[in-house]
Amino acid sequence: MGEAEFLRAQRPHDPAYLLGRWRALAPRAGMAMESFATTPGGDLFALRSAAPPPGAKRVYLSAGVHGDEPGAALGLLLWAERSTELLRGLDVRLFPLLNPWGLANNARTDARGRDLNRLFHSRANPFPAWRRALGRRPFELAICLHEDYDAGGCYIYELGRAAFAEPLLRAAAAHIPADPRRHIDDSEAEGGVVRMEEIDRESFPLPGLPEAVWLFFERCPHSLTLETPSECALSQRAAAHGAMLDAALARI
Repeated sequence: MGEAEFLRAQRPHDPAYLLGRWRALAPRAGMAMESFATTPGGDLFALRSAAPPPGAKRVYLSAGVHGDEPGAALGLLLWAERSTELLRGLDVRLFPLLNPWGLANNARTDARGRDLNRLFHSRANPFPAWRRALGRRPFELAICLHEDYDAGGCYIYELGRAAFAEPLLRAAAAHIPADPRRHIDDSEAEGGVVRMEEIDRESFPLPGLPEAVWLFFERCPHSLTLETPSECALSQRAAAHGAMLDAALARI
């Protein structure tokens, strides 16, 4: 399938269509799908494992917080559609599309002009509802899918001490190589990995908390942000995200 046909088949900026596919796959993956908040762009949904096996690893997955990053939202969906048996063996909280208005309008922000990925500490809608949907139990691993217009390849922000980002980038290299830059967003990078083992709220450099950082502080000792380069074809970006997810979940 060529890229034009891929775009028409996937409808990457159509939230209703993508969420319909999530509804269809949820029962096959042993998951329940529920609305947890209402926004100007439409309801926000979470999927959770309905009856996880005893001792199942707890995993957080999300995409679509920035609407101009369709490869992340589509990559998570395509991966889940082919990974239903894997999902049945985990205890998952999955947020497939955190900014439907942004996706429909190809915008980083939501309908109110907010960069949601600086507000996960906020008391404004929908963040309290998102925190309730998480539950109080910790996760072993959190993975947030993103894209970057400035990227020269795939890269990963890794928070925590587990240090296994490199195999994920090797898996993604079948589709897109790792970003070769030595500095990414003012942080040192090596082989596409920006590793931050120790951060604290008092010295965190951004004006608000991104999703992955809030999760690291509050719910999870190991948090990954997967980034693909927006200038690559959408099919490549979605496939690279899927390869990184496969590699990450094989290691927990």
